[in-house]
Amino acid sequence: MARPPRLRRIFTTTDELMVAANEGDPQAQNELATAYATGNGVKKKRSEAFKLWLQSAEGGDAIAMERVAEVFRTGEVLLEKVTSIDLTRAITWYKKATKAGNHEALFGLARVYQQQQEFSLALATFKESAYTYGKRESLREYGLCLYHGNGIAPNIDEGRKLLSDAALMDADYSANGAKYLEQNYGVKVPLPKDDIERASRGEALDRFQFGCLMKRAEGGDVDAQVELAHKYIFGSKLHEMSRDKSNFWFGRAAEAGDAEAQ
Repeated sequence: MARPPRLRRIFTTTDELMVAANEGDPQAQNELATAYATGNGVKKKRSEAFKLWLQSAEGGDAIAMERVAEVFRTGEVLLEKVTSIDLTRAITWYKKATKAGNHEALFGLARVYQQQQEFSLALATFKESAYTYGKRESLREYGLCLYHGNGIAPNIDEGRKLLSDAALMDADYSANGAKYLEQNYGVKVPLPKDDIERASRGEALDRFQFGCLMKRAEGGDVDAQVELAHKYIFGSKLHEMSRDKSNFWFGRAAEAGDAEAQ
């Protein structure tokens, strides 16, 4: 299965979006489904949203694949019942989304494994999502697995450390979150004192994710190499703008046969 396009089309009007969706464009179907789900520019129709997401997923859109999986996991689109829960089909679509390059789907896949009490699979999937693709929420859930001993022998100290690490990368960390961690797990993570400290938590997440991306690129992941090359084109607080480094990573991906890099 081919990976999703790194650059997606821009539809300037709802009419343009509808025409493209009716013509079978998977990206347009996904975006129109989102519009129907939220009522953005069209009348809210959540059953129609699910129908379009399914068409888009079957057409190869990796974002829609994850959304279809989530609907089958919950039976709902934004809390409105649209179908029966089907965890088998949810797993199938989460796996398809991951194979197609949408690694966000690993988090949902791990949650299904939890629902099925397949704790060893959930543990391994949260770990992969956290440390390979840098998802903070998966790091938190992996910490909870360690704390409770779900799928592994309990390790309370390491579980608490990971819960703390995840909280310290949460730019939206709230008083409710702080209270929950302290009361239930004995983890004390103070609230950010000001906007500067809150921003620093977002930067900590960026560093974690950039490190994961670099490891994937160095390990030969072509998509990671292209993504890293794009990051060096623009630069950020984490890394300088560097044409040489961008060319290096595009070159690695090009040698592996990636058409965009070439």
